[in-house]
Amino acid sequence: FPSHDMVSLSVVDFWIAKCDWCAANAAERPKLSSEPTVHLVKAVHPVLKQELQQQKLSPVPLSLSLTDQRIMVVSGPNAGGKSVVLKTTLLLQYMVQCGLFITALPESKLGVFEFLGIDCGDGQSIEQGLSTFSAHLKGLKLILDHAGDRSLVGLDEIGAGTDPRFGAPIAQAVLEQLL
Repeated sequence: FPSHDMVSLSVVDFWIAKCDWCAANAAERPKLSSEPTVHLVKAVHPVLKQELQQQKLSPVPLSLSLTDQRIMVVSGPNAGGKSVVLKTTLLLQYMVQCGLFITALPESKLGVFEFLGIDCGDGQSIEQGLSTFSAHLKGLKLILDHAGDRSLVGLDEIGAGTDPRFGAPIAQAVLEQLL
């Protein structure tokens, strides 16, 4: 078992690392809410921000509010940033729930959710014998099994990887179950 002094040093090292990361990324402390809410003002994905800064480019910040609405649909053209919106929102929410500041203006306000779930990207697995579509279904089942009233869930391209005649009803059923 580690000594009390080692545990104390580890805690201090952790806090210093958090402070260093916040300073390096211009992260801010958002307002906190007792209600499960997401109100992001000029938020950027921290990894995307770092990558673009290395290329001498600036990310396009996003602002969104999820308070009384139960579902938000983000639509647009391919390569229009829809997945970035999803990933940024869930990552920043997770960071707040881990006690980190976020890459958004301090006017942002976030609550605490009991469950955070995301299905985004290609979860295809040769080892598990999962096609892209099967991986999406497995991810959706996991989310549906755990989601509740105080959940924040992000789903990218529900029903993708199959015929739209079958994908659309799957998406509708998933959204109705989440609602």
